[in-house]
Amino acid sequence: MSIARLTSVSLTVNPQRWRYESDNRARIEKYWRKAQAENPALHNGGIYMLTDWSLSNAAIKGSVQPASYASFLYWREQGYPDIGVRNCFGSSVLQSQEGHILFGRMAAHTLTSGLVYPVGGSFGEEDVSRGALHVETNIARELIEETGLTPQDGRREQGYICVEEGPRIALAATFVFDCASDDLRNRIIGHLEMSDDPELDEVVIFRRKSFARHHRMPEYARMLIDYLLPR
Repeated sequence: MSIARLTSVSLTVNPQRWRYESDNRARIEKYWRKAQAENPALHNGGIYMLTDWSLSNAAIKGSVQPASYASFLYWREQGYPDIGVRNCFGSSVLQSQEGHILFGRMAAHTLTSGLVYPVGGSFGEEDVSRGALHVETNIARELIEETGLTPQDGRREQGYICVEEGPRIALAATFVFDCASDDLRNRIIGHLEMSDDPELDEVVIFRRKSFARHHRMPEYARMLIDYLLPR
């Protein structure tokens, strides 16, 4: 596990599909039928898995391959076997004028119901252009969809916070907003209340790192809180 600041991210797209998907097709299809029966809200969209990468000199370079969401979930269900792949994704750390951090809590209909972590999501086809995967596009898209905020609403800090934690590589952008944390939370809650099927059902304010112990969070999210907040 590690956390560091990066100045740049460069990811290209390898058009060949993730081999794990074809090697386990029958098992994945069986798993997906069961998962969808338990949660009909699940959608088997296209995502991208990080299958080749290097991290040095405050930069990450690599390539991603297309895969189905079902194959990713099956890989996760199997305990993330170490086959030289990572679940890489962008996320937004929302910071108020007091320095508080705001994360979202996932709604009951989502696969990660009740977990608290930064706004973000898997890389999708919308994030690809001319053979490259654009992390900034992913970050902006997820921020708008989940909170109603845009990157222009806050001040974007330079670079990324990169968290390597087990099978995950989170690339977090920090947005600082010129308002109090309660006001920022209320603004996001207003967006959720107007949405037909929001992914979040709560916005959690972290004023100190000790607040994290009160919530169910993936480890990478706790690492971000420890890195950014006092006490």
